[in-house]
Amino acid sequence: MKKIIIVLSALMLFAAQSHAQKSTVISGTLLGADGKPMVKSEVHLQKTQSSKPLQTVQTKGDGRFELTVQEKGVYYLSFTGINHYQSFAPVSLEVPAEIKVEVRLKQYAYVKNFDDVGIIGDFNDFNMRKAVPMTRQDDGTFVFEHDCEGKTFAYQIMGAESVGHSVNGTQADSYEYDNGGDYRSVVNVASGKVKVVFDPKKLPNSEEAGEAVVQFDAANVLQAQLLAGMQKRNQYRSSRRAYYTAHGQDLSGFTYDWSEALTAIPEKIATEKERSLRQVLLMQYLQIGGTGAAEELNKKLVAQALTDISPRSPLWSLSPDLMFEVVNWAEDKANGTEYLEQALQGHADSEVRANIFFAMLNRAEQDGDAEQLQTVYERMMREAADAPLTRYAKTRFNPNRATQSGKQLPAFSIKSLDHPDVIYSNEKMKGKIYLLDFWATWCGPCIAEMPGLHELYKKYKNQNFEILSLSFDGIPGVIGKFRGKKWNMPWLHAFVEGGFDSDLAQTFQVVGIPKPILVDGNSNSILATEDELRGEQFEKTLTKFLGKNMDSDGGDSVTTK
Repeated sequence: MKKIIIVLSALMLFAAQSHAQKSTVISGTLLGADGKPMVKSEVHLQKTQSSKPLQTVQTKGDGRFELTVQEKGVYYLSFTGINHYQSFAPVSLEVPAEIKVEVRLKQYAYVKNFDDVGIIGDFNDFNMRKAVPMTRQDDGTFVFEHDCEGKTFAYQIMGAESVGHSVNGTQADSYEYDNGGDYRSVVNVASGKVKVVFDPKKLPNSEEAGEAVVQFDAANVLQAQLLAGMQKRNQYRSSRRAYYTAHGQDLSGFTYDWSEALTAIPEKIATEKERSLRQVLLMQYLQIGGTGAAEELNKKLVAQALTDISPRSPLWSLSPDLMFEVVNWAEDKANGTEYLEQALQGHADSEVRANIFFAMLNRAEQDGDAEQLQTVYERMMREAADAPLTRYAKTRFNPNRATQSGKQLPAFSIKSLDHPDVIYSNEKMKGKIYLLDFWATWCGPCIAEMPGLHELYKKYKNQNFEILSLSFDGIPGVIGKFRGKKWNMPWLHAFVEGGFDSDLAQTFQVVGIPKPILVDGNSNSILATEDELRGEQFEKTLTKFLGKNMDSDGGDSVTTK
C-alpha cells in the first residue's frame, strides 16, 4: 500500500508539473501615478485592445498580481485602476513562460473648470448620449438624486475628464470595472433613494502626474520588443491627434518622420538570429507602412516578411487589417494571393480573416465584379461570422441591403437643426439631386471628407444639388460650435436623436460613419453610395449625374422656409 501511495504521489507531482509547463505565469506590480497602490486596480487579458477581458485578476494590497494564462497566441495585457487611464502591453503566449512586468499608470487629466458635469448609471443604461446634468451647489459640489429599487446604485461622471472619458466619481462604497478601461462608482442604497455628491476638491491633483510606465524584466526580450513597437505607434497616434486638434480637425497636412525607425529596424533584422524576434521586427516594419508610409518600405524586406512570417502567425492579430495591404505592396502577386488564401483557411483569429474578406469585398466593388463580390460575401458570412467587422459587412455589402444603387430610398422624416419648424423628408427633397450625409463631429474620416464636400457643394449647388447632413453627435450643441470654426457646412442639417440606436439608423442600416447616399429626389431612387461618394471618386460620381461644366459661383441652395 505504501508503494502504491508513493507511486500515486509521483504521478500527481508529474501531472502538476506538466500542467504548469503548459501555462504562462504573468506577475508583477501595478501602481498609481504616485508610485503607491490604488484603491482598486486590476490586470486583464484581452484579445484586442477594444475587446472585453478574457481573464481578470485584482491586485493585492501592495499592488502585486499574478495571472496564470492557458491561451496561446498574441494578446494584450490591460492595466486599470481607479482615477487612472488604462495602459496596454502586447504579449506573445506561443511558448509557456514566466513573464514579469512592472507598471505605473497615468492619472486622469481633469478639466480645469467644472462647468457641465453629468451623470450616467443604472438608471439610463450608462448611455453617454443621455447623461443627466448634475445640480451645482454653492460650495462647488454637484448633486444628483434618484429613486432606487435596488440595494446599490452604480454610476459614472461625465464632463470631469479632459478627453471625454466617463469616469468614477468621488463618492463610492465600492467600484466595478466597466469593461472599457474605466470604473463605475457603486453606492449602497438604504432608503429607496440615492443622493450622489461629486466633489471636484476630492479629485487627486493631476497637474504633476507623469506618463504611464510599463516595463518587462530583462529576461523577456520578446515582450519588450513587442511593447517598444506599440509605444512607437502610440507616439505616431499622439502626434496625429495633436495635429488634428491644432489644425481644426484637418489632417491634410499631417506628416510623421519615420526615418529613424526605417533605418534602425532593417539593421536589427539583418543581425537578429532569433527567429521569433526577427519576425516581430519585420511585423513592426510593415506596421510603419500601414500608417501611410508604404512607399518608403524596402520591397525586399516586404518580400522577406511574407516568407518569414507565416500567414497563420498570431502576429497578424496585432494589425488585423494589415495583411491585405502588405500583399498588395509585394511584387509577387501570385504568391500574395496564395498567402491570403492560406490565412483565410487557417488563421485562428476570425478578425484577421474578416479584414481580408472585407478588403476583398472592397476590391470587388471597385472593380464592378458583382460575381466576385457575391462569392466573397457569402464566404465571409460562413467563415468569419463571429467577427465584429462582419456585422458592418452585412450592411455595407449585403446584396439585399436597403441602401444600394438602383433601389428606392426608404422613407424618412426629420426636423431641421437650423429651422425647427421645417421637416426634411423624401417629399421635401423632391426635385433635387441630394446627398444624405451621415456624420459626426467626433468622426475623423467624416472630417477628412470636409474639403471635398465644400468644394463640390460650391461647384454644384445651383445645379439642383443639395446636401443634408445627419449628425450622430451626442448633443446638438457641438454641431454649431464645429461649424463656427474651419468648416461652416453651408447646407442643410439635422440632428439624429439616439445616433446609431435611432430608428433612422436602423432604417438606413447605419453601423458606421461616414455613410453617404446620393439620391434622385424625382424618382426617389438611390444613385450611388459609400466609396463612390468619397475622396476623388466623389466628383467623378457627381459629374456623371450633374454634368461637367458648372458655374462655381452659383445661386442659392434649397429653400427651407
